[in-house]
Amino acid sequence: MAKPNTIVCDNFYSISLSIPTMEMMEEVGALIAILSQPSDVMFLDGDLGAGKTTFSRGFIKCKLGVADDDCDDDENDTQENRTEELRITSPTYLLSNTYEYTEDDDYDEDEDREQKVMEIHHMDLYRLSGKSPRDFEPLALDHVFANCISLIEWPSRLQAFPELLPPHETLLKMDIRIPDPTSDKRVMSLISSTNSSWTTRLKYLVDEGMVDDMLICSDRDTDDHTAQVDTD
Repeated sequence: MAKPNTIVCDNFYSISLSIPTMEMMEEVGALIAILSQPSDVMFLDGDLGAGKTTFSRGFIKCKLGVADDDCDDDENDTQENRTEELRITSPTYLLSNTYEYTEDDDYDEDEDREQKVMEIHHMDLYRLSGKSPRDFEPLALDHVFANCISLIEWPSRLQAFPELLPPHETLLKMDIRIPDPTSDKRVMSLISSTNSSWTTRLKYLVDEGMVDDMLICSDRDTDDHTAQVDTD
């Protein structure tokens, strides 16, 4: 048996999932999409080929309403961009791909429901050097973090520039590892600051049993906020 990894979360809440297939990875992406809202930022880190883009594909397809099995939001079924042929790939060479979806705006019961067009920005920062904040100017991060949903692969490129990082209140960090290169199984950790709205949402997933078949552990399993992840 492999030695368990220990994740210390004094100021964070975390859950760890064992994901057996890439199909399930897409389903996890869709599940997180259902809970997402504008200004959410998701950092996707982990091993090469671990499934970061697969997770993003499930997330985006659900949000756009093109994956019936992964998303229960029937109101998205009539969107013009609904198509089973939608191709969602890693934006490695483009740095960022943008997808539009519609969301119900706040409305009065006596008024017609209005929909507004929102954006998802799927970024891959691998090709950026991370040596200067000017490298990130074309991405308009201030605007994206404040108004859009963003999925960011290779977020480590941002770490040297704290002024570019999103607020902890809207940030969800994900780390995907390959415990066995001969298997499709992946271990995913989802981590949020305790003062983030994501903590409430992650606890909801656990408390409602929505990830029971994949859950390895959560912070509620321990009193000292130290979670052990068995990657065997």
